[in-house]
Amino acid sequence: MGESFGFYTKRQGCNGWQVSLLTGVFSRFNMDTPSTELINTDFVVGLPVTWRKGSWSARVRYYHQSSHVGDEYLLSRPGFNRLNFSVEEADAILSYDYRQTRFYAGSGVLLHREPASLDRHKVQWGFEARGPSIASPFIGIISEGLIVTPVVAVDCKSFEALHWVVNANVVGGLEWSRPESLRRFRIMVNYYHGFNPYGQFIAQKIETVGAEIYLSF
Repeated sequence: MGESFGFYTKRQGCNGWQVSLLTGVFSRFNMDTPSTELINTDFVVGLPVTWRKGSWSARVRYYHQSSHVGDEYLLSRPGFNRLNFSVEEADAILSYDYRQTRFYAGSGVLLHREPASLDRHKVQWGFEARGPSIASPFIGIISEGLIVTPVVAVDCKSFEALHWVVNANVVGGLEWSRPESLRRFRIMVNYYHGFNPYGQFIAQKIETVGAEIYLSF
């Protein structure tokens, strides 16, 4: 769960730049235990600066991420090798919109890291594509004027610390909105293959399928 809150902007229409506050809390639970034990939580906070001119846009960001193991998880696994995982990274991404598709690529470097043995560099690339919008056939009956748009996106990251193995995240689903409105609602299916994005388990390879809900306003 998280959001990027814009607090200072200077632009005309969509062109210009904005400074935001990035916050996020990402937790994983073991649903097979009676207490639904918390495995770990990653906290993210940062300052992104975004810019757009026509079809080009960019983001420069500085952020902190720390990872914390749940108490019940540690108590039930006395031999668990806990990491004091904490990083601060600066990264930049440049993107280009072509018709209904946005392509992007960028890189980042760790300015502070624990453990200190982590290599510093990463690269990232991907795209997001939007299909043609139509009048919503179901929800539109309840709320007049809604349109639905199919959306698919692929995000790839590769880290020097993980021997440049490609971590792929694929999402696809539907977005509901009204014409000219900034509010959007998405239901997406998510597939991930690569190393665990949670800091405590960074060396663990995983494959996951899940569902996501997005609210934009």
